[in-house]
Amino acid sequence: MSSFALGPLSHRRPEYQKQNSLVVDKRGRLRFAALSRRILALPLEILAEIFLHSLPNDEFISPGLSSAPLVLCGVCSCWREVALSTPRLWNSLVLDMPLARKRTAYVELYQSWLSRARSTPISLALQDADDGALPSTVLPLLQTVARLSPQWRNIDVDLGANLAKILFSSEGDIDPFPLLEKLGISRHNSVAQTNLTISFCDAPKLREIFAPAYNALLPMLFPWAQITRVRIGNILLYHCLEIFRNASHLVSGTFEVQDDGSALPTSILLLPHLQSLTLAGISVTDANRIPMTILDCLKTPALENLSLQFAYFYGSHAWTGAWSANWDVSPFLSFLSRSSCQLHTLALSLMPTTTETFIQCLKATPSVVHLKLEPLQVVDRTTMFAQLTADAAFLPKLETLDIFSSKHTGFVRVDSAVIIKMLDWRWAGVDIAQLRSFRMLQTHEPRTFDSTAHPECRRLEQEGMILSCGVKQESFQESIGLRSF
Repeated sequence: MSSFALGPLSHRRPEYQKQNSLVVDKRGRLRFAALSRRILALPLEILAEIFLHSLPNDEFISPGLSSAPLVLCGVCSCWREVALSTPRLWNSLVLDMPLARKRTAYVELYQSWLSRARSTPISLALQDADDGALPSTVLPLLQTVARLSPQWRNIDVDLGANLAKILFSSEGDIDPFPLLEKLGISRHNSVAQTNLTISFCDAPKLREIFAPAYNALLPMLFPWAQITRVRIGNILLYHCLEIFRNASHLVSGTFEVQDDGSALPTSILLLPHLQSLTLAGISVTDANRIPMTILDCLKTPALENLSLQFAYFYGSHAWTGAWSANWDVSPFLSFLSRSSCQLHTLALSLMPTTTETFIQCLKATPSVVHLKLEPLQVVDRTTMFAQLTADAAFLPKLETLDIFSSKHTGFVRVDSAVIIKMLDWRWAGVDIAQLRSFRMLQTHEPRTFDSTAHPECRRLEQEGMILSCGVKQESFQESIGLRSF
């Protein structure tokens, strides 16, 4: 709440304020003239609450003269007083260090901004791509940020060696992080040369971690037992399994995993609270190992959303039938059977499998409502669409279906008549859920299916089905949020 300490609204006498209007006098000059009517003045705490609702809908606020909170300070003296006296208007900030390095005016702005937040929990994004020496003009600002660590609630920081020493060095007598709830962190290789171990184990409220380059963070310490949400990129398989072993309260996890040949655990890792899991392989040595290897040692009874982006081979060998003997989907099927989870959303990209086994995998997920697929070229789309037609036991709850094609899948011809027949049958929804949305998205020409060229598709659109087929910029990775790494 704001800092105003006023009495209950129901016992307060009505307050009025004068209203002025800008007019032109007889000499053609502008002046303010008081209006005859009186305007009922809003209680200051109500005005402060309105101001809070005018803030940009961003995780961290970048100062701008045309947006709140700064724009509020330029309306009138009353608004300025209310704005400056409302700490929650100033407890979120993006510190643009390149600007601060060049102009001391930005240092002064950031210092004033943080002082107005007073004792409220703060959210800060501090990005500094330049790992060179820090100018003396910005040191007081960074020292202020470090002193405010007991107020940190949401922090996104890109650490260079100099910045790391100021924010996290024990020599600076930095307090723990009692209010920290969400942490986004990456660091330059130069930090490793400082021999500085950074620990967030004294953060009892920390629940979310975002680390786009996890391998570079070592030896940072995190309280995995209390973490519920993670998004981690470029993590070795060994460290990924360590997190699964220790993060027993994990609810949502996204991992971009690099295979390091680590041995699997001798026992199944139980994640009883995990509801959403995204696994992406970035190895190019074995398309079947990641994420199959990880699924082979997990049990997730509460899982509702599963997204798998398989690593792929480079070169012409990627799609030849010679590899099919090594394509084993049994870890995926065993994982589903062992977990006994009711999947609501399933996304599969470049899954190393043939048409027959691909359909077998989909049959093992009858509870799926939303399905995203980017099949390999060896998977026959026509057969897949035919399976979706006239079989009430195959994906009976399916409501949305997205099919992606990219340079990794190549150009795949699709029988339009089979697609239209499937859409008609699924839209009718006899003994099955009604398919409400169908998309076939490509990142390359030529189109494999154009819904606008078929009268039956136009009829389905008129009746309410959402159809989108053609060349689009959206990729499978973007649709499941992997492109943010």
